[in-house]
Amino acid sequence: MWGSSVADKRARRKRRKEKHQLWQGKVHAKGVEIFRKMGIQGNIPHHMTRILGRTPKIHFPSFRIEAKGKELEALEELRSDVADELAAPGKCSEGPLSVAEYFGTIVPYIHRLDPKLAPLPDDDEWDAVGDTIGKIGDFVKKTGEFWIQELGYCMQRAVIRNSRIDWRLFTVTFEEPYPGELNTAFRLRSSLPETRKIDVDGHSRLAYRLGATVSVKALEWAEIDTQALGISGPPRKLPVYVQSHALERLRERIEGRTLEGHRHMWLFMSFKEPKVTRREKDGEFLLEFRWSTTRLGHVLVTIVNDVALVRTFLFLTMSGTPEATRLRQKLKLARKDIDRFELASLNTFLVSDLRDDPELVRMFDDCGIGHLFTFIPAEGEPEMQIAGELRRHFGLAPRAGAPSEDESAADAAST
Repeated sequence: MWGSSVADKRARRKRRKEKHQLWQGKVHAKGVEIFRKMGIQGNIPHHMTRILGRTPKIHFPSFRIEAKGKELEALEELRSDVADELAAPGKCSEGPLSVAEYFGTIVPYIHRLDPKLAPLPDDDEWDAVGDTIGKIGDFVKKTGEFWIQELGYCMQRAVIRNSRIDWRLFTVTFEEPYPGELNTAFRLRSSLPETRKIDVDGHSRLAYRLGATVSVKALEWAEIDTQALGISGPPRKLPVYVQSHALERLRERIEGRTLEGHRHMWLFMSFKEPKVTRREKDGEFLLEFRWSTTRLGHVLVTIVNDVALVRTFLFLTMSGTPEATRLRQKLKLARKDIDRFELASLNTFLVSDLRDDPELVRMFDDCGIGHLFTFIPAEGEPEMQIAGELRRHFGLAPRAGAPSEDESAADAAST
């Protein structure tokens, strides 16, 4: 019985040793993977990965959510989106490390490299360890600022994608760790849209207040100065509201489910530095709708009492815009032609074969809309074949090298 007990103890010690060795092997492999992503090549001493094994575990990212029902569901979607952003390989020039790997592994690892916490290795490993520590230090000094900025960009991209003025607007704040915790947490919050009924032309219209989380930490509401609109009288700052009709037209003309939050942000930013493109009747204006410096359309704004109301969105080619006037004057494209060739949608310029016809691109560029072809870099083969028909409409000869109608039809049938 005694012999059996000793044998059992030896077997257990052997299993524990094998398990520990297996764990050490995994830790080393993980450490090597992280160091390689940092651009550190050559031999990685086992002492460096043993320190990684002793590093306090930090759950990054860590979120705090206090909500229930539909708000909780919305915040969980945002949490998942933020986590995906942070886990994606970053654009660091030194290597494909992610934000989550940098703050969740590298930062606590640097803390663990404190000599008081990490015993020095034997002399024969010292040179290799010192060389690796030096490379890690150089990496952190060179890229630390980049990772802080990238952390903010990841948050901002996720917040913009998920925020909509007719649904919810989200914010993210950084909070100090609870006692006994090591990692900073992200507090996720949401705000319901602010709505208002506005009387226009004898009808009561539901409108949403235009706002955004530009810095991700707090909501910012759009305002427009009456002086920017050329309205006489004492200057006033008017809150901006948007009719649901305008949001629907924006969604139709600037397509893409993943662009939903971006469209609302672009609308908000267009009011940060408003540019009047046409003055209509008294108290009514066309304002430029843009992404960064790229004009994509116009919004019709009416001043109603103490509010600037966005009533509709007009894509660049739509009737009533300066670009549509040039299309009619230079190319003889009437409204029925715009509708026939589906030119009242950004999607047509991005995925049709128009982009592959230099002559047509030049004609549209002369009318001030050539930038639509390059707004988003083209990928893959065109999904719409309309260039040939449009050339015939303009009385142009078929483009050299372009597929014939029969070839295009055969290609479409084969797919």
